Amino acid sequence: MLGCAPLGLAAADRCTAPAGNTPGFDAHALCRALPEMAAGDANLHGVLVEQGGQLRVESYFDGWDQPGGSLFPRPASFDATSLHDVRSVTKSVVGLLVGIALERGLVESIERPVLDFFPEHADLRSPERRRSASSICCR
Repeated sequence: MLGCAPLGLAAADRCTAPAGNTPGFDAHALCRALPEMAAGDANLHGVLVEQGGQLRVESYFDGWDQPGGSLFPRPASFDATSLHDVRSVTKSVVGLLVGIALERGLVESIERPVLDFFPEHADLRSPERRRSASSICCR
């Protein structure tokens, strides 16, 4: 593995990649490209690449974050232990995972109530909740 250096150094100096290359993927080339990626306007917090069930690249950046309840963004140094305020991106991630589950046959229909998947929370079922839940839709 390439060594991880402390935060505050160039992104390439904080990039972890396996020794040697994997066919079809040059982790070291990506690590060399990371400083330019981090310097852009994307406010990139981190890059992780998995291939074949193995973590191939892991790198974190300094940037800006605006935690919930905060009016203004603030400078932040990110690492593997940093908590991220992901806000509404959660809906997109859940939608992606439901799509994968549908494709794999793990979920029969998107019409199935969410609480069916969490029997330990059956006490949350009520006519009032069913009415309000049926009016919430992510499209």
